[in-house]
Amino acid sequence: MLERLTIGMVTGGAVREIGMKIDVAQMSSRLASDNTISDYDFWRALKTINNELYRIERLHLPIPMKMIYAREIIRTARHKRRPGRY
Repeated sequence: MLERLTIGMVTGGAVREIGMKIDVAQMSSRLASDNTISDYDFWRALKTINNELYRIERLHLPIPMKMIYAREIIRTARHKRRPGRY
């Protein structure tokens, strides 16, 4: 899964960064199908990431792209598990 820096699609496709490929669709599908993760776990993780992003923004710090990807992965997984609710 290691790759060099290339440019990919952000919405609904693979995103690449230095040394690592992040596939939002694949990771979110895996999480959505994992029955050991509860709906509450998804909600709590999303809430924690959003709170941390808010804190970073308030302190005028650079936002780590991995946090943006993590938020999108969790948001997408949550939606895949319960399409009509979120």
